[in-house]
Amino acid sequence: MSFNISKNYIELMNKSLSKHNKELSNDKLENLYFMLNDFNNSDKTDYIDSFKYMFEKLETSYNSKSSRMLEYFVKNNLRRFNTETGEIKDYTYKDNCFKYLKDFVKTEEKTIFEERNKGEFLLNQDRLYSYKKIGKVKYLEYINQDKEKVFITFTLPNIIFHKYNKEGKLTNTYNSSDMFEENILKGLKYLNEEIHRYFYNTLKYKIKRYCKKHNIKDKDKIRIDFIKMLEPHKNLTGHLHSLFYVDSEFIEIIEEVYNMTINYFKLKQTKFEILKTSKGSTYVSKYLLKTTKKGEEFYNYYKRYFNNVKFFSSSNFRNTTQEKIELVYKYLYQNNPNLLQRYKKSKKPLYYLIEQLIIKNVFTFEDIEKTNITINYSKIKNEYKKTILLYKKDKSLEIRKDNTEIIKDKDIEIDITIDRLEDLYFTIEHIIYENSKITKKNYIKRFKNKIVNNLNDYINITKNKVASKMYYKNNLVLDKSKWEFIKTNTSELLLNPFENVNF
Repeated sequence: MSFNISKNYIELMNKSLSKHNKELSNDKLENLYFMLNDFNNSDKTDYIDSFKYMFEKLETSYNSKSSRMLEYFVKNNLRRFNTETGEIKDYTYKDNCFKYLKDFVKTEEKTIFEERNKGEFLLNQDRLYSYKKIGKVKYLEYINQDKEKVFITFTLPNIIFHKYNKEGKLTNTYNSSDMFEENILKGLKYLNEEIHRYFYNTLKYKIKRYCKKHNIKDKDKIRIDFIKMLEPHKNLTGHLHSLFYVDSEFIEIIEEVYNMTINYFKLKQTKFEILKTSKGSTYVSKYLLKTTKKGEEFYNYYKRYFNNVKFFSSSNFRNTTQEKIELVYKYLYQNNPNLLQRYKKSKKPLYYLIEQLIIKNVFTFEDIEKTNITINYSKIKNEYKKTILLYKKDKSLEIRKDNTEIIKDKDIEIDITIDRLEDLYFTIEHIIYENSKITKKNYIKRFKNKIVNNLNDYINITKNKVASKMYYKNNLVLDKSKWEFIKTNTSELLLNPFENVNF
């Protein structure tokens, strides 16, 4: 599609949202447009059914996503402007040259962005994420050192899941019509949204009822902290590891809930272990650390491919948030590295020590409520799958006359404003006829029109408090509201990638 048609789509999406007093950035709308446009070219929601191709797809998808994320970062996050002082922070150059020049490739027709070191940007993001989670695991281990540590593993039942074995051969036990990729995703969601939720909610309910019956009011005793992580088997089907910290008085309850979960979901390969000799976080930390090493990227490929599933979750900090921990860490890194190094060498976890600085009001914050509006891509993809199924169903019921495709009587919505310009040369009757034919192209067209005109039904709105200002010993050291990102004009940089050079 041409640039003008792309612009028309974005204008229509803006109008659609404005009816509901909502707004999305042009960047987000452009991303949605390109996603919708991709549906013209291939059936993006067709699931993979090959064990070998699934492995290959995980890596290629990761590299492609990394390239897109780096491109967005380069164009939108390299320069910041202070609205109060006029100061500009510019991270565009390295050694006097545009630092990402190698990632722009010149073809015969144009210059395109393509990450030179495939997957590197996203891999660095995932390494940082893993280190943060390791810090959180150590924190939870420390504050729960006097509690029992119960390690639980739940594996999905073979008859519904586990299509292939670890060698990639079909199993004899599998009895499902699901495509392989579809079944993996279904299994991951089943572990998260059904099995874990049932176990955790039942455990909380039973402990709460027990405490009420025995008049136990100690909040620390009642509190249940946990670390939960999804992991793929070698056959790519997921399984669930959980580490629960509970008071010793509740051990019989958690074991009872474990057995209830096994019976309720008819699980067979499970594990329940009360850890005695080793730290409860050892396994989780070891696995997270493994994902940061070169040559061990597969888990990151897997996690990013099935990115609408939450692979790692845990209890919250007792007295702060991850965001504030990171802001204090960054301040210490830049202004007091010696103290930070002492903290890292301490027997107490780094995140625990940083939290103590916040508790003691060495660092204080001002929060603002932020509303985030995001596009629900999963819902759109599911809508597209339904559209394709409807097309196939209608195609099979189609009445054929003189080898010409016609459609049964039904209401057809036609938006001529976003059809091909060539359509304007035909009569209205011809347009209606062409748009009513049972073709995949027409079904996709109507699907796209529905999304554009009803975009409000496909967005998520969340509200959360975020730190706007940070004070160190009552002195303002960070005001996030004063800084705005400036877009980088990469086309001009490509013409002259050198800083302060006169030709």
